[in-house]
Amino acid sequence: MPGLVTEILADYGTIPQKISLFLKKRNGSTVDQMLQNTSLTRIQVVHGLSLMIQRRLVKYFQYEKKVYYVLDVEMVYRRTYYAIYCRLIEGLFGENTAALFMKILTNGFTKPEDVSSEEEREELVNAGMVISVDKREASVLVTSSGGLAEYMARAKMEREIDGMSRKNRRTSEKSRFYVVDFGALDAKLVDSRLLTLVRKRYSSKAEMTYRSILRCNLVTVDTITDNLEGETNISREDVASHVKYFSNCGLLRKSLDCTETYFKDGDDVRRVLVVDSLGRILSESSKEARRIFSMILEHRTLEDKDIVTKSLVPSYTVKKALMMLHLNGFVVLKHSGPGESRPVLQWEVDIDRASRVVSEKIKKMLERSWSLINQRWRHVRSSDDVEDEADRELDCMLGLSLDLFVLGPGT
Repeated sequence: MPGLVTEILADYGTIPQKISLFLKKRNGSTVDQMLQNTSLTRIQVVHGLSLMIQRRLVKYFQYEKKVYYVLDVEMVYRRTYYAIYCRLIEGLFGENTAALFMKILTNGFTKPEDVSSEEEREELVNAGMVISVDKREASVLVTSSGGLAEYMARAKMEREIDGMSRKNRRTSEKSRFYVVDFGALDAKLVDSRLLTLVRKRYSSKAEMTYRSILRCNLVTVDTITDNLEGETNISREDVASHVKYFSNCGLLRKSLDCTETYFKDGDDVRRVLVVDSLGRILSESSKEARRIFSMILEHRTLEDKDIVTKSLVPSYTVKKALMMLHLNGFVVLKHSGPGESRPVLQWEVDIDRASRVVSEKIKKMLERSWSLINQRWRHVRSSDDVEDEADRELDCMLGLSLDLFVLGPGT
């Protein structure tokens, strides 16, 4: 049982934590099984499950006339991203909208009467960060049977085909719950990280160009330039140069239909963000290790002697850096192909393995930070030193959570 999950679930109280930890060990359990193994009463189990379902942390499915409950571990890990989400919404819409968003985010399924500010609510709905669902659509979210987007698209198509009476239309348009659309939210957060990365690596002009690309349905140099009509300091030649840079670094991919159109590949974008996060993490411990890591990544495979020659770093430093990279999962050793007369050991970067290893280390650090913050909340003291220490811990958690979002929490 990951310790981070335990610390996160502790925020919901003893009863939900007991239920969730049991579901983590025996996922897909009935209420009777929980009663036998958790020393809780039936009403405690029912109320605990109701809370966790409302918070979107537990799902359920029906099999042979029995209801089985499942802990959504991915949603539990999302708790570590809440501060990042709120900072993103605050930057996009302002403090008041961010406060309303935080309420919907923490409540899970939120009734309209619990969301008093209609203007901020509609702003979030129009931006796609929050969606309104009825009871049937809400049941799709809390079951393991399928996705809400597919269900809503199918339901909309059926309504258009069959037609609806005015009375039924009024009933169907009445929203009963507001929930956060994590798919749209994650996409917006990825775009924000990409814009920050482009500005850091290239220039503010390139950032504006990429921001224009995100607004384009068909990405060409002309459409990007048209979207930048208000920016007089960016010429068409600048846009062409930026697009070429984006294509070379993996942020854009050129279409294969012999036209000058481009598109954004999700896997390529994720790889760029992951490599940037891994490189930044490495630079905090060893600049030589980051240099060697980037060099191996660029050349795909390198031998020891090639690394010493190309990096212009002393051999003992190269050996020390390679050992550190290997022990922490950043690089792996592989043999040359079977056609070689003598097998040669070569170093190679395995991005997926490095992401898994580093994310596990980040989860352990987050577990420690989460535990310390929970302890301070239980023993509140009015001291400037304690408050400063708590602020530093929260800032550390924010950075770690952002890295975990990019690398992925794994299993």
